[in-house]
Order: sequence, then C-alpha cells, then structure tokens
Amino acid sequence: RLDVDSFRELIDLGVREDGHPAGIQVFLWLWTRLFGTGDLVVKLPFLLMGLGSILLVYRLGNKWFNETAGLLAAACMATLQFPVMYSQIARPYISGLFFGLAMVLFWSRLLFEKPQRKWGVWAGFVIFASLGCYNHYFSMLLAGMVAISGLFFLKRETWKWYLGSLGAVGVLFLPHLKLFFYQLNNRGLSWLLILLTIVSLSGAPFRTGSRMSMSRLPAVDIRSPKWVSRRCCNASRKAVS
Repeated sequence: RLDVDSFRELIDLGVREDGHPAGIQVFLWLWTRLFGTGDLVVKLPFLLMGLGSILLVYRLGNKWFNETAGLLAAACMATLQFPVMYSQIARPYISGLFFGLAMVLFWSRLLFEKPQRKWGVWAGFVIFASLGCYNHYFSMLLAGMVAISGLFFLKRETWKWYLGSLGAVGVLFLPHLKLFFYQLNNRGLSWLLILLTIVSLSGAPFRTGSRMSMSRLPAVDIRSPKWVSRRCCNASRKAVS
C-alpha cells in the first residue's frame, strides 16, 4: 500500500479502503520515502515505541501505586508475548499502546497534579490523544473512554483546561472526518459508532449547566489506588497467616 506516486493515491488506494485511520499509513509513507524500505528501517519506530511503552508503564505504576508496582508492570511489559511480538510488526498496535499510555500519563498529571508548566502537560495530552485517534479506531475509543472518565475528577481549577483539551483534540481530528464517515459507512465500523455513542451518553449525567456535577449519581466510594493496594496487601497477609 506504500507503493504509490502521490499522497492522493496513498489516501485513495492505501487508506480509504483499508478501514483504519490514516496516521500509520501516512507516517510509513513519509518514513520510507526518507529512509528506504529495509526491514530494520521500517520496524525501527515500532521497536522504539515498544521500548518506550515499558518506560511509560513503569511511570504510571510508580505514580498511581508505588515503585514496586511500576517495576513489576514494566517487567511484564518487557517479557509478555504480545507486546514483544507487536513491537516487531509495522502495524498500528504497539503504537496504539504507546500513544495510549502517554496520553493517560499526561491525563493523570493534568487532573491530579499542579505542574509548573501546565501548557506543556496540556499540549502533551492533546498531542497523544490526537495521535491515538489517527492511529487506530480502538485507540480513538480508548481516548474517548479516558476523556469521559476524566469528567468524574474535574475541579474548579482544572475544568477549563480539560474541556479545552478535548475541544483541541476534536479540532485536530477534523481533517479526518470525511474519511472517517466513509469508512464508517462502507468498511464495517458500525461497532465503533455504537461504542462511541455509549461512551458519549455515559457522560450525560455530569452535564448540568456550565458545571460538572455528580449529584444525580448514586453514592460511590471512590478510593485512591494506593488505598486499594494497601487493602489488597493486608488481605493477602491475613490469608497467608
């Protein structure tokens, strides 16, 4: 699908009928025009994203739980069959994992921390969420689910930044909308429309005027990840004793 003479042919022959977003195909077309089509050259970006995913898993595990959890998660990521295999394949799978992990890392910092360079965190979330949308429709579904879940945690000082970031992601995806609707109607993507509708409707209880509210939801005891980790450890010790 990369053996085309122009960008227009790439979209018409390599992307439109494929049923996937254009991101990876366009990237590989530009990459191979610059560096050739050797096996190592084509696979190198995906190998690097596989290695980067290990680091991102460690960062998230350390941030949400503790360093031990981060190291264990990174060890699993470095040795499990699927991450190792897909790191060697030039398909939008390990890239979707990398973009998703990076998006969630910036999402976590945007909502739960007070970074000194908030513009950088905001830009990181927007960029990686947009890359995920252009990478694969499952990646776009993940971005939608993460975006909706963030509505649970909005605060007075974060809601403008967060909603602005979601709007920016939507604007960046506008060039792909025509192709998206074509694939939706002709390439068997009705499942995606159903799931996106469910994800969108799940945020309806939070939209009450200009503020986000949980007053209409049943009471839910939301604990921190570290609290859950401690309870699990205590339960394990009691079971052993």
